[in-house]
Amino acid sequence: MILYQSMLEVDDGFIDNDTKDLLLLLEKLNPSGQKYYRDGSSLAISYRLKIDIFSFLGSIKLKLPVTIIGYPISMDKQGFIGDKDFLFRVLKRINGFSIVLNMDKEIVKGAKTLSTFVFRNKYDSFEQYMDTLRSGYRRRVHEALKKLELLTIEKIDNDDFSIKDYDLYKEVFLRSRYKLELQSMDFFKEFDGEIFQFKNSYNEPMAFVLLKEKDGFLYFIFCGFKNEDIKKYDLYYNMLLFIIREGISRRVSVINFGQTSEETKIKIGCQEVHKYIYIHHNNPIIRRVVIKLLPYFSYRGYNTNHRVFKEII
Repeated sequence: MILYQSMLEVDDGFIDNDTKDLLLLLEKLNPSGQKYYRDGSSLAISYRLKIDIFSFLGSIKLKLPVTIIGYPISMDKQGFIGDKDFLFRVLKRINGFSIVLNMDKEIVKGAKTLSTFVFRNKYDSFEQYMDTLRSGYRRRVHEALKKLELLTIEKIDNDDFSIKDYDLYKEVFLRSRYKLELQSMDFFKEFDGEIFQFKNSYNEPMAFVLLKEKDGFLYFIFCGFKNEDIKKYDLYYNMLLFIIREGISRRVSVINFGQTSEETKIKIGCQEVHKYIYIHHNNPIIRRVVIKLLPYFSYRGYNTNHRVFKEII
């Protein structure tokens, strides 16, 4: 197994250029002791962070420096390429607690982390999407869109991302129950994504969304808004509806809405995709205790079934 200290050392073509560029950007702007483990065609991404190791599981508080197998940015992508045997070979080389986030497959039965919510686009227009909604959900969309008339939306150059926009992002971060990394303002200026700004009649930014389109997928990366503006503009709901409209107009196959805000995302027609977590320690006694605790303090998900569409699509 080869250990790399920088993504610059990893062979070109081993991972796609967008992912490599993102990891290099995070090394530059969010240095967190990143390391990369490679064995043949398998690769794991790790970084260091002091967090509450049960923040993704429940109400237990235990804040410790840990190694995370994942991307050093709040995203739902699994942080390793390879099988479980490769993963455990990596974990054996790491001292202290390790957390493997956002796994696609379960290691410990019932040990879930935050689910991902995806919108599968089968529509030629936003109006067609609206027509497929059951009356209550369609009425809810109309109510939100009426408040959107108070705002204008425009795409801005990343260089024009301002301190006011960044403060909106920080407000969302500080309100979040599941805090990981706070990205710098420079991240938004340098990341290869698209920023759409929501402005009021005084041309003041009320919110923004950061999107990235790749290979038929549209990814909702970050956003910013003040909690106090949600009711007046139905702000968060309108941000999600804007992303759906964008995805449909671009004819992407899937919109990845990321994690959290389960109820709102399901009510606009998203589907839940389960993600899993594993916590490791090389001390066998500690490892056994943690593995026993994991299912009991796992993420429970959103368990209400909503019939959003007139028929199953």
